[in-house]
Amino acid sequence: MYKVNNCLIDYEELLIILGARTIRPPPVPVPAPDPDDQKEVVLKSLLDKLISQSDIECQCNDVVFVVGEEKVKIGASRYVLSAVSKHFKKMFCGGLRESTMRDVEIPLEEFEPDTFWILLQWLYGQSFEDAAKSVLCKRENFTSEEESYESYYLTSLLNLLKISDYHGVKLKDEVESKIINGSYISIINVCECLVWSKDSKATRLRDYCKKYIKSNWELVLEQKLEYRANASDIQEEEDQTRMLELLLSDDH
Repeated sequence: MYKVNNCLIDYEELLIILGARTIRPPPVPVPAPDPDDQKEVVLKSLLDKLISQSDIECQCNDVVFVVGEEKVKIGASRYVLSAVSKHFKKMFCGGLRESTMRDVEIPLEEFEPDTFWILLQWLYGQSFEDAAKSVLCKRENFTSEEESYESYYLTSLLNLLKISDYHGVKLKDEVESKIINGSYISIINVCECLVWSKDSKATRLRDYCKKYIKSNWELVLEQKLEYRANASDIQEEEDQTRMLELLLSDDH
């Protein structure tokens, strides 16, 4: 109240009768919500620079990956990658050759450019689903007569499993769950998936494939024998023979 000592505040009604006046401040204005959270602004800006690749030699991209047999060049930021991956932190900040070089080119011939793109976008903060959707062929646009969309997508997931394991990132767990829960494994491909699981040290997928083979042993064996008998060339016959040896080994 105006010009009223604090010790008299409890007698507000009496004070008003005696002529004291009440101060009425206006409502405190509520700031309008900011649609752009600062964290989201930073992540979106970094992701946009990665995806655009408008100037691969710009300062934002101080490392270039040369990916696949096609030698596709993909620029990225050492600082971003070091912040989100122990593998890259060791590479760029751990005293390795790459940490002392100004211009860095890293060859990754054993990986597919598409799957490396998905990995990078995930490391930059994009969800796996959004990253995969932006890179991989869509089901409705899939026109190959030699390969089904499911086979194509499974191959992409297995490649992504391998590259995630190589770089030691948690995306591997998400991809492994996607393969197991997505009903992509079948009599036809379970042996190949088992091999991939071992190469990628994906223990959950490996155990699932073993149980799948055990539950469908006769069908899997019959299918592999048929594939070997109908092999179109020596290479395919050798591949199917290796799959049979895997099936018949105690360690499958």
